[in-house]
Amino acid sequence: MLPKPKKDDDDIEVIVPPVGSTQSVLATSFATRPTTRQTTRQTIKQTTSTTQLPTTTTQSTTRSSTRATTTRKSTTTTKRKTTTRSTTTSTTTSMPPAPIKIKQNPATACQGKRIRIVALDTPVTGMLHGVRGLDYRCFTAARANKLQGTFRGFLSATVQDIYTIVRRSERTQYPICNSKDELLFDSWQDIFRSSNGANLNGKSIYSFAGRDVLTDSRWRNKLIWHGSFPDGRRDPSKYCDGWRSSSSSNTGFASDLRTGLMNKQVMKCSEPLAVLCVENVAREP
Repeated sequence: MLPKPKKDDDDIEVIVPPVGSTQSVLATSFATRPTTRQTTRQTIKQTTSTTQLPTTTTQSTTRSSTRATTTRKSTTTTKRKTTTRSTTTSTTTSMPPAPIKIKQNPATACQGKRIRIVALDTPVTGMLHGVRGLDYRCFTAARANKLQGTFRGFLSATVQDIYTIVRRSERTQYPICNSKDELLFDSWQDIFRSSNGANLNGKSIYSFAGRDVLTDSRWRNKLIWHGSFPDGRRDPSKYCDGWRSSSSSNTGFASDLRTGLMNKQVMKCSEPLAVLCVENVAREP
């Protein structure tokens, strides 16, 4: 017997399958390939998804943080603006403009635009037919004596405070003069801000006919009706029932011209006193 040849390391042992089994092996091989590829693809996809997930989460977190920061900044800005606006408003409210104080020259003050005060020609009781009735009497007396301008009654009543008779825009800048163009007060507001009851300081009030109320015998007690507190506000209990009463049981506030226009003295409505009329708009001579 011949000896069996030794297998060399480089030799490849080929196993020949039996006839009929080739087709089954190939079928098995081809059937396995798609499964392996699909598994590989799924593994790659899962790996990619797992890798990208933190990035997406990080981006979402970054965006949320950015939005929150922007919201905080806008809220802070709005609060600052609101605080600034409220501070400005409170500052404006707490600092009202100071009233204008004008010192008039007595020698020339009444040569330009001025507001005049004139008395009715006769004393009158508290029966004036209301403040509108007095306004009409002032108007007709001015026209009868050829005085231009609109004159109204120098009284407080149910419908008005005495300081509102003159227009608001003309209360601080124009002098108050008598019918002889003598300076009485630097402005309308000075009458009601005076500490001495609006003293005339030696000047007088004249009637439409030119009579001096302080010296003429027609006015016995030298008082005028006004029905007001010294600051020009009405006193509802002291204006002769709306200036419609001459009863001795009713009373009204009056002032002695020798001490000023706005002192308070209670008088019976049956007493005849002087009544003043005032221009409500400044006029040239």
